[in-house]
Formats: sequence, structure tokens, C-alpha cells
Amino acid sequence: MSSAFEPALIGDHANHVSTDQQWWQESAFFMMCDAKNGVIGYYRIGRHPHLGHGNAYYWTSAQTLVLDDKQFRPGQPMPAGDVNNTVVAELRFETIRPMEEYRLSVDRPNYRMEVTWRPFFWPIMIHSAVKGASFAAGHYNAIGHATGFIETDGGRVDVDAYGYMDHSWGERKNHFPASKWIFAAFDPETFVQAFPVMSLDGGSKHLLGYVAVDGKLRKLTDDYETGFGIRDDWMTPSACDFRVKDEDGRLFRFTGTTSGPESIYPFLHGKFCVHALASFDFEGRPGRGLLENSPPRAIPGVYQERYELDPSGIWLNASH
Repeated sequence: MSSAFEPALIGDHANHVSTDQQWWQESAFFMMCDAKNGVIGYYRIGRHPHLGHGNAYYWTSAQTLVLDDKQFRPGQPMPAGDVNNTVVAELRFETIRPMEEYRLSVDRPNYRMEVTWRPFFWPIMIHSAVKGASFAAGHYNAIGHATGFIETDGGRVDVDAYGYMDHSWGERKNHFPASKWIFAAFDPETFVQAFPVMSLDGGSKHLLGYVAVDGKLRKLTDDYETGFGIRDDWMTPSACDFRVKDEDGRLFRFTGTTSGPESIYPFLHGKFCVHALASFDFEGRPGRGLLENSPPRAIPGVYQERYELDPSGIWLNASH
């Protein structure tokens, strides 16, 4: 394993004590992608102690069942228990074995989803910085396998999906101006998790993430091209031709195409990301995953400075 990664501490599985920062939060997130069966699930529970509430975002789509359910539930009561072992609205996370096995379920009037989620490896902590800005300090994640079912009055589909999980805690008020996400898994030892981001001033691009090929889990470098295509809604990724080098200098190419509906997860203060199920190819091997896009919402800071724009003036301030 790369020296850039550290095994997550078992003590970090439980909830953390908040600091006095107003925007301190803690969240648990699980995702699953099964392009073969047209299934994607994206599930997040968060808690904001200083704001006094919890929230949940859950999206379940099963194309063979003609099911596409998107729910965002802000302003919920503070969740009881750890964020990875609790309930918010109709979304439930259950810890079976900390860091090793979880059960996820959604009970809605029109469907039930239940899967068991197991990581391929012990979750890892990744410490990254982009132009001096720390990224997600207080954070671990893993790639894994989800099995279970989605059932409606009209039928049932079995889920055999690859997915991603993370647990995050700390102040999360601001976001990178723009980001993308390429997630693809081909087997338990071959996968890529890449998060290209725009620097805070908009002047450079960076890549956070890792790749596993030939039994080597390595950090990705800033030497990459995403080759993203965008659907006609101006937001949703349609495809990628992702070329990237890892820290050992190995060059990889992953191609992907999205299918089915998209969904949008709201960040704070008007920022958002949009994602869709994707099928991938890596050296002739089929893979399952998703593509995600979070477009800029304002002219990058480097151009504001270059053009000497007044932050309170008509070119930047929508209140005029």
C-alpha cells in the first residue's frame, strides 16, 4: 500500500466530539453501482451539532423496475447513535462489524431497498492538500461490494454492486470551486477512485484519489485528463476517457459511459453535484461505477484578480 495512506483507526468509527466551529459536521456515506442490472444507490446521513439538526440524501434507481426515487431530507432531528449506525427519515445504516460490514435499507411507500455492504480492504485515511488547503481532514474511505435487493409492487431486482463508503468529520463550510468524480471497479483488486478538483483560486487542477491494479494500491498524481462529456442538461456527465498516472509512473486509461437518470446532491450554500450510473472498460475488462460533476458557480478567483473585478460590483454581485 502507498505510504500516502494510513489504515483508519477503529476508534474513528464512532461519532467524534465536535469543535466550537459552527460548520462542524459528521457524515457517513455509502454508494453502490450495478450497471448490469441498471441499479445505482447513493446514501448519506449527516449531523450538524451546532445547527441542531441532521439530514439525509438518498437516491435509489432501478431501471428494470422503472424506479427512480430521489430524496433530500434536511432539518431532521439529530440522529441518535453513530452516523454509520442510525436512522434519518426512511434511511437506515446498521453497523454489523465496524469497518468491515454494514446493512443499508430504505423503506418508502413504493419500494424497499436492503443491501449488505462490505469493503474490499480496511478503510484508509488520505491526507491531501491543494495549494495549501487541507482536504477533508478527518476522513476515511474504502471501495467494496454490496449485495441485496430492491423490491416494488411490480417486481424485484437482485443487487450485485461495487461501491464506495466514507466517514467524514470536521468543518465543512466551503467547497472546491469545481470537481469531478470517476469511480469504477472491475474486481476486488482492480478499481479506481479519482476526484479531480479545481484549486481554490481556480488557477490549477489537482487530483485526489487512488488506483489498484496488479495488487498495488497507489496514489494518483496530478498528471491526468478526464475526457468528460456532458449531457444536454449542461450538468450530467455522459462519458469519460480518463487517462492518469499513479505515483509509480504507471499510466492508465479508463473509459466510461453513463446511462439512465441522474440525481443531484445539494452541498451547502447553493453548491451541488450531479451523478449518474456508468459502465466502464479497462484493458478489455468491464467495470461498474459512476461519473459525477460539480460545475463552477462563479468566475474563478484567479480571473477576478486578473481583471481586477470589484467583489461588490455588478460583474460579481447578483444583488445589483
